[in-house]
Amino acid sequence: MMREFEVNTVGPFLLTRAVLPNLRLAVAAHGQAFVAQITSRMGSIADNGSGGSYGYRASKTALNMVTQSLSLDLQSEKIGCFVAGMVRIIERAKLGDKLVMYHFEKGDVLPW
Repeated sequence: MMREFEVNTVGPFLLTRAVLPNLRLAVAAHGQAFVAQITSRMGSIADNGSGGSYGYRASKTALNMVTQSLSLDLQSEKIGCFVAGMVRIIERAKLGDKLVMYHFEKGDVLPW
C-alpha cells in the first residue's frame, strides 16, 4: 500500500512542486499554466461498488485531494491544477475550472 501512495500520490505532488519555477515561467510567457494529474475512476468514493484494491483506490482518492488543494493554492498565480483521464478533457481546461473527475470512455462527470 505504501508503494502505491508513493507512486500515485506523493510522486505527482513532488513533481508538481519541483516544476513550479517552470510553471511560473509559463505564466509569465503565456498568462496561465496547467498541471494535469491522471486519476482513476477507482479514486471515486461514491462510485466504489466493488470494494478491494485498497492501496490503489486510496492513493488515487488522495491524489484527487492533493490536486484540489494545489488548485486552490496556485490559482492566484494563474496555475490551474486538475485531474483528468482523457486528452479532450485536458484540451478544454480553463483556469478556475472546478475540479471534477470524468468517466474515461463516456466523458460523463463522476461523483467524488
